[in-house]
Amino acid sequence: MAPQKRGGVRKDVFAAESWYLKSLDAGDSWAELNLAMLYVEGARSFSADQLQDAIAILNVHAERGDGYALMTLGRAYAEGGGVATDPEKALSYFREAVQGQPMAAHTALGNYFYDGKGGAVDYDLAFEHFSVAAELGSTMSQNNVGWMYQNGLSVERDYEKAVSYYRSAIDGNFAGAFSALGILYREGWGVPRDYTEANRLFKEASERGDLSGKANAAWMMIHGLGMPENRTEGLALLEETATLDDHDGTYYLAVLLEEGEIVALDLNQAKALYRIAAEKGNLLAKAALKRLAK
Repeated sequence: MAPQKRGGVRKDVFAAESWYLKSLDAGDSWAELNLAMLYVEGARSFSADQLQDAIAILNVHAERGDGYALMTLGRAYAEGGGVATDPEKALSYFREAVQGQPMAAHTALGNYFYDGKGGAVDYDLAFEHFSVAAELGSTMSQNNVGWMYQNGLSVERDYEKAVSYYRSAIDGNFAGAFSALGILYREGWGVPRDYTEANRLFKEASERGDLSGKANAAWMMIHGLGMPENRTEGLALLEETATLDDHDGTYYLAVLLEEGEIVALDLNQAKALYRIAAEKGNLLAKAALKRLAK
């Protein structure tokens, strides 16, 4: 699934911190809020004291109805960024943010219900919110609506609609949509099967930092689909993406382990990797676990 997860420590986070601190010293009225948002969004990179101060600043701005502060607090309570996770508070902040930040808030609400943050997955509400955000121009939500049409979640499976939504997200340069459309070309779902086009899309996704694109390119390389077969390089690339917690890379590696293809057959390790991929939302991994449980 497309929801974006926060990464680890990045040098540009600290560069942004330095810039905002200079802006704050220069009297920039927005710098305080931007700095607080940076601390919470990059919670793994900063100290507990910095996060505590940031949450206090965000609360002040949220009480004034600032949409950015409300969205940041919602994400913090949904994911545990500087505060203990609290799904009910997250939901409240996202709903309050709809008026000021409708596109971002509906996207967040879609992710909230898709992931079952409140305790139960609700694909109907997820689709409803993603659809609103997609109409407002959210490329992430366009991608997610495409995903739901592709997999028949809340709606009847419709590959042609999935293709349309993925193309809209690609027009907005959303990296994950390149991978998603590449899979449709590889499988011939909603479009004629075209390995060359699939590989081009996976390459575009990889160049934009999408690990799923890299994992799918590795799968194509291992099996010689639209390119010369190169199992050694393909496996190394696949293992790299799995190590970086990409759910597609983890799933594909599990398939190889289950089938004893390229690597030694290891059903227990395959199951372990399927579980990891399933926890990250990979539907094929969930199906594999059900199959192996019989």
